[in-house]
Amino acid sequence: MNPTNPSIAYRIVSLIVLPIYRLLFRGKTFGNENVPKHGPLVVVANHGSYLDPPLLGHVLGRPVSFMAKAELFQIPFIGKVIRACGAYPVQRGASDRQAIRLATNRL
Repeated sequence: MNPTNPSIAYRIVSLIVLPIYRLLFRGKTFGNENVPKHGPLVVVANHGSYLDPPLLGHVLGRPVSFMAKAELFQIPFIGKVIRACGAYPVQRGASDRQAIRLATNRL
């Protein structure tokens, strides 16, 4: 995913996430002025729900690319959607050099 030009899938997911976050959850964010709008950024999140990655992507106010467990990419619909949104797989339980290289390249 190009951080300056997010994919159509990323934009569609953002349109879905916005009303869920703002209206259903009445979500609020604080400290967004500390998040740089451009340039490399690493955000590390330990999430407890499948909604956390799209919500985090929404509240940061800039396109993000998530490292996601490789098993998610094997689920037919979900795998295609998260890949189209810029996510890339990481093998858990071992040192995944390919995922680290890809993360470095995206920065």
